[in-house]
Amino acid sequence: MNTLTLIRLRMARLWWVMLVISVVGTALGYAWWHFDFLQMSDDERNAYDDGLKRFNNKWWFPWGQRPMTDDMVLVAIDDATFDDVAQYEPWHNRYGNWPYDRAIWADVISFLSEADASLVLMDITLSENKPDITGDKAMGDAIAAAKMPVVMGFNALQLVPPLARVDHPVNRLHVPRPPPPPLQKKDEEEMTEFPEEPSPQEVARLKAEEAKKLLDAAAPALAFPIEFTGGLEAPVFEPVPALGGADGGVATLDDLKRDAGLTSIELPRYPQPPIAQVIDAASGFGAVDTEADDDGKMRETKFAYSDGNNTYVTIAVAAIADYWKADKITLSPGKLQVGTHTVRVNADGSARINFGGKLQDRFRTVSLGDVLRYSSAKDDPKLRQEGLDRFKGKMVFIGALAQGAGDQKATPFAAAEGGVVKQLAIADNMLHDRFILEAPEWASLLLAFVVALISVALVMVAQSFITDVGAPVFLTFAFFVVTGGFITFTNIHILSAMPGMAGTLAALAATAFNRFLASKDREFLRDAFSSYVDPDVLDRLVESHKLPALDGENTEITAFFSDIRGFSTFTEQLKDDPKKLMRLLHDYLSAVTPILKAHGACIDKYIGDAVVALFGAPVFHADHALRACRAALAVQARIAELRKDFAQRGLPDVYTRVGLNTDEMLVGNMGSRDRPINYTAIGDGMNLAARLEGTNKAYETLILIGPKTYEAVKSQMVTREVDSVRVAGKHDASVIYELVGEEGQVSAQKKQVLELYGKALELYRHKRFADSLKTLKEAYDLDKTDGPTKVLAGKCNQFMQHPPPADWDGVTQLEK
Repeated sequence: MNTLTLIRLRMARLWWVMLVISVVGTALGYAWWHFDFLQMSDDERNAYDDGLKRFNNKWWFPWGQRPMTDDMVLVAIDDATFDDVAQYEPWHNRYGNWPYDRAIWADVISFLSEADASLVLMDITLSENKPDITGDKAMGDAIAAAKMPVVMGFNALQLVPPLARVDHPVNRLHVPRPPPPPLQKKDEEEMTEFPEEPSPQEVARLKAEEAKKLLDAAAPALAFPIEFTGGLEAPVFEPVPALGGADGGVATLDDLKRDAGLTSIELPRYPQPPIAQVIDAASGFGAVDTEADDDGKMRETKFAYSDGNNTYVTIAVAAIADYWKADKITLSPGKLQVGTHTVRVNADGSARINFGGKLQDRFRTVSLGDVLRYSSAKDDPKLRQEGLDRFKGKMVFIGALAQGAGDQKATPFAAAEGGVVKQLAIADNMLHDRFILEAPEWASLLLAFVVALISVALVMVAQSFITDVGAPVFLTFAFFVVTGGFITFTNIHILSAMPGMAGTLAALAATAFNRFLASKDREFLRDAFSSYVDPDVLDRLVESHKLPALDGENTEITAFFSDIRGFSTFTEQLKDDPKKLMRLLHDYLSAVTPILKAHGACIDKYIGDAVVALFGAPVFHADHALRACRAALAVQARIAELRKDFAQRGLPDVYTRVGLNTDEMLVGNMGSRDRPINYTAIGDGMNLAARLEGTNKAYETLILIGPKTYEAVKSQMVTREVDSVRVAGKHDASVIYELVGEEGQVSAQKKQVLELYGKALELYRHKRFADSLKTLKEAYDLDKTDGPTKVLAGKCNQFMQHPPPADWDGVTQLEK
């Protein structure tokens, strides 16, 4: 309860400071991220990667790592393929060394067509013919004759000529063409004739004509019909930085030697046409740009690019467009329309790739060597059929996994794996509409503000070293959970490094505020009250922002006085061992003081064995009277335990007598120039509390309370009216009460004793002493240890022998 109260008070006092610091922290975190101060983008990428790796694993299935996809198969150029081709002589004779003769692709595509594969994506680029183009022609013929679409890749490079503009590009859907007829004998004879050797000029002319034909054929084959709407435009292939020479062109070797007039320039990139044999045969082409971030990892794709003349799609998009038989693509903010299919993307037309794990964990892989075994197993129908079944109806991706193939790329899940994983993941994301999308900027700012507010609240409310240091550390290491968890459950990437930075900056600002500004009042009060106010009470005093009037104020409080009955016996018994006496007194005060403080008391002073405490000041509690009563009962319970300990040690039996009184008193710091200032209270109410403590002895009670205390607690405490007393020097009488216990904790027999005592007291005040004595006898029979019963019975006997005067008012005079 104390902790909750403290939190409530601090929140009420500091809420506006928390909001201001949170807003400032959010603004600074956003600026830090926006201007990439200290490469914060690296932190964001690392947090993104960490979150993906933590959540995309078997422990989070089915929300994290997804099972292997069933509609795609990767034909992998792996180390096993290199070994198989090198060691099996027929294959080695036919295909040679890596990069293999294109006859290998003719054989593979023919087999996949026979297997009824639904699509083939070749994540390889073929921009130059082999010296012997027989394999190139065979590959082109196999692609043209295939029953399924075959999509190939192309590179965008610098220092290649741009393609001609295509005014009306089309996506030419695949239509199988029969293979060309075999050559006739006459044609073969003509081919065996040796033509005249052309001149160098003729060779140059023929090469130029072939290059122009290739460029003319490549433009309509590579360009793709894309419509951009909503203000989107196709991004240009990223140019390549280079050094400019003295003449404004690319730097030559002589320029580098002279090191004169060199400037930084950017070379534009243009599509490099594939070999002529596949341009007309393949159903589609797509760019194979890595699209890597600054750290070299593939995380994002933009789907389409421009070279200034035409628009082109990436290879995975080209493949899915053929798979869905789309005649065009429309890219608008938040939506990629492929024919009749819609895929969600970012507002800028990009999307983060949802890899879902490492390549081997997500996609089924067949070694290229195994495919060659299937295709050449004409004498083994069972093996061949096994191969046909593995690819039937599948989308087949062909790509390199072996390091020697030179296509190793980095992803959030691996520092190096086959680049074909990007095409597989993009195609999978398009088919199932599960790209990772960026949350709106306002959402990240809102998260940053919430994180900053939580950080500030932790620091300013808890106000401990653990939260001062732990909040920033926690934010630094925990926010990959936010990123990874949010991506896992929503496929939405919300910034984490920026909110983390906002929280850290806000936490540091809150710590500075606590240490250098807000601590002034706390330290002042700690110096003034730390010796006699519980630390929790002191904290609440500060957080309530209601500092006590230390020069004095009149306020209603409840005064607590206690001392040890029988302390003189202690003193006499231990007069020869004063150190032991002091230790016992220390044990007693150490038992009583924490109880009082825990109930909100301010320890006024210790006077030997006596304890003076104040409830309701300096920290105001509306229920100060009830707190004082509960504290008194708790002290009596603790002393009962202490008595057992004293008895075992052979020490005298002790009791604590308590006097409580509620009244308006003057409280404040009091002292002199020569003595330390002490926070205390003065007034008649304090005097009555002290008299009540001493009066316990006369009535054989343990706790006596004044009339205002009784009125404040009578509905929650079990009490009895003991007598009416008049303090020396005062004319008016006061009714005093015994505090017996809390409601629900006093036995029925004890309550019956209290009831009988009340009747007897009334008879006593009407001078019916014999009837009162009779009633007291009934109470005594129920509880022979009841002190007030025995005391009142003695008064009745005295007045029966010596009647009081005629003007007797039934009030007992309390002497000093």
